[in-house]
Amino acid sequence: MDQATQAGITAIVAAAVAKASDGVLLDVLTSGAPVGDATPGAVLAALGAPARPVLISDYATLLALPAGTVQDLLAMSVEVLPSPAATGRIVALDAGALAIADGGITLESARHASLVLDDGEDPPATALTSLWQRNLRGLRAERMLKFAVAGWRRMGVNR
Repeated sequence: MDQATQAGITAIVAAAVAKASDGVLLDVLTSGAPVGDATPGAVLAALGAPARPVLISDYATLLALPAGTVQDLLAMSVEVLPSPAATGRIVALDAGALAIADGGITLESARHASLVLDDGEDPPATALTSLWQRNLRGLRAERMLKFAVAGWRRMGVNR
């Protein structure tokens, strides 16, 4: 496999891991949060008086807002952060009460492993497949996130 192809596959896997782990982090941060009026003003009002307000949403949701909404938020010193992890949601956070440590994404490859290739059907696959015998390569991607929210206990997400 040439270097350009390898770099392209690495970028695709890293982006998929980042989106999945960001989605889990947003789910944890917003669990138990009230779901109601999804206008940015209503979402920010639920925060009270945030020190550093941040609005997170995906591009499609941001583009569906009435014209000028994002500019109005920016004028009110609200940071708008587009993220594919917030698909269909508008999430407001007080960034002043949030600390995140991202260990980055690590990718490892293996050529001499045996593993079960399960396609999710019933009954599950049980036969081992040798990567070396089939001239295949296995990839493992990991991302370690640690975060703390003022008033919460310390938590971590590993995906």
